[in-house]
Amino acid sequence: MGITLPKTLSRMFGGEEKDIADYESLRRRDSDAESQNTLRQESVNNDDSEKSSLTGYKEAQEYAQTSRAWQRQTILQWQMATTILASLLALVLLCWTARELEVRRGSAANCRWKPDVPQIDAVHGGKIGYDFDPRPDVYSPAAEATLWKPVVFHNGFHGDVTPWQGPPSDDVDRRWEEIYTGVGVIKISAEEAAQLPNQTLPIPEEDDGYIVGIEVYHQLHCLDIIRRALYPDRYGGDRNMSPNQKIEYWIHLEHCIDNLRQVLVCYSDISIIPWKINDRLQKEFPDAHTVHMCRDFDALTEWMLQPSRHFPQEKYQARVDAMHARERQ
Repeated sequence: MGITLPKTLSRMFGGEEKDIADYESLRRRDSDAESQNTLRQESVNNDDSEKSSLTGYKEAQEYAQTSRAWQRQTILQWQMATTILASLLALVLLCWTARELEVRRGSAANCRWKPDVPQIDAVHGGKIGYDFDPRPDVYSPAAEATLWKPVVFHNGFHGDVTPWQGPPSDDVDRRWEEIYTGVGVIKISAEEAAQLPNQTLPIPEEDDGYIVGIEVYHQLHCLDIIRRALYPDRYGGDRNMSPNQKIEYWIHLEHCIDNLRQVLVCYSDISIIPWKINDRLQKEFPDAHTVHMCRDFDALTEWMLQPSRHFPQEKYQARVDAMHARERQ
């Protein structure tokens, strides 16, 4: 049997049950709302975390790409620098090897050169023989006429002589005079004169002309002076000279001797003198048929005698004398 409450009590307890039900319903709604807010917050946090992770990943990826590009560029630069350096070293080695082979080829050819061959034909083309000057010479306008060629020297003994040797004669005198007399002085421009290691004088009555001599012709003149001094019976020596003239004669002779000494020491020829079996003596003996690398003297003389350049010393002296005569008037 059920228990029936009085209406008053039922109404009272029934109202309380409703309030309790309403409270429970409200609490569930709050709980659901809080859960939804929590879920939404977690979703937002997850989105932010994903965005942050994505941003970090992109930054890391960009850094890695930049780093790889920099590494590739650095490696490429090093490769280019290494290639250029290797090419330069190879070029230097090639030039040095070519020169060594040329020198050795000349040395080997020396074994085949005979004493009766006074000169080896040079290779023409811009420069003769070698296209570089092995010495760091001071500036000279005649450098443009420098042509090189290998030459086998005569030994000067027992028939192996040159036309400039032998007892003095009119022919020998003429040969000596031909190689230096009236040749060694030239006219150069003001531009060329400005490059000289020693200043020189302008030529009177020339708008753009300066006077210079070329040493080799002066040296040949000195050598001829010494040659003549060896034969006083033919050339007189200091005979019939006044005391002052004798002093000047010997000063000139000593000047020439020491000038040639300075030249020989200056150039210090390092060409070799080999030892061979001498057929005449039948024993080991130095062989003076030696190979030398020489400037082409004939080419230089041809350059000196060009009309636009040739200016004999007598012509210059006449101009100077005339200038001084005008000054005295």
